[in-house]
Amino acid sequence: MPTARKELINLDVTSYYHCYARCVREGYLFGTGENKKNYDHRKSWVLKRIQYLSQGFAIDICAYAIMSNHYHLVFHVNKKKALAWSDDEVNARWKWALERKTDFVSSLPEEIERRRECLFSISWFMRFLNEHIARLANQEDDVKGHFWESRFKSQALVDEGALLACMTYVDLNPIRANMANTLESSDFTSIQERLQAHHQHQPTPPTLMEFEQKEIHETKENTIKAYLPFFIKDYLTLIDWTGRHMREDKPGYIATDVPPLVFASGLNPNHWLTTVEKSSIQDQTIFGPLSKMKEWAQNIKKAWLKGQKMTRLKYSTA
Repeated sequence: MPTARKELINLDVTSYYHCYARCVREGYLFGTGENKKNYDHRKSWVLKRIQYLSQGFAIDICAYAIMSNHYHLVFHVNKKKALAWSDDEVNARWKWALERKTDFVSSLPEEIERRRECLFSISWFMRFLNEHIARLANQEDDVKGHFWESRFKSQALVDEGALLACMTYVDLNPIRANMANTLESSDFTSIQERLQAHHQHQPTPPTLMEFEQKEIHETKENTIKAYLPFFIKDYLTLIDWTGRHMREDKPGYIATDVPPLVFASGLNPNHWLTTVEKSSIQDQTIFGPLSKMKEWAQNIKKAWLKGQKMTRLKYSTA
């Protein structure tokens, strides 16, 4: 029996989550399908929709990758930001999310609080994203029925190591799938977007979560603004290094020059390349140290969680 979403997404435990959704029957409904028709233009639909919704929700986009039959998103939920919004701002953002052209204002306290909660809800974000794409695709194909194979999958990222590994996994998806040879040519990924801005000495793209800065001045705005717990230079170094070594066809190969960010995050450098493989990332509903996994299992009344053996390898001290 599937675990309830409210138990899989627990903001009291972590504000970072990895979510992904796959097209029905694993069809290549974003790429070139069996009918030889190319659907790559739909990837831009997904990206535009993600960017649109991120402007209304109190949800930051840490990383994304839009593939040929699925997509990945790494979220940060900024509940503190949503709680600081005025009633008028909640109404305006809810109207934005629903794309209502007419006034959509409520003065009822219970309705405003319901809307506020929806605006920092991953489930509502994914609903507005997936329903929108499904309607566009079905209209284009002149068909009815499901576009997505099931409800979206979610994974709790309970520490910096889990966040780092998952972002790396997502950003390197096209490299792993041989869809791109370089990070710069990895279309429809957050790493391509970040690199383009970085090479042009521009700030982080407005729809992506910013990395930690050496000097963050405590202003009223910054008290509710969150930052990724890494420096961008360190992250880009790690992504580049990992991408190059993933291309090495050397079974059992263990690199000796793993970037220091892996050590700093508490992960085991000897198993870093294994840690960012698909089977290590997607097979668990929670990613984090063994102690955190056990706490999570107790919270959702599970006697056992998959992936404990792998977790011992991922972390220097699980």
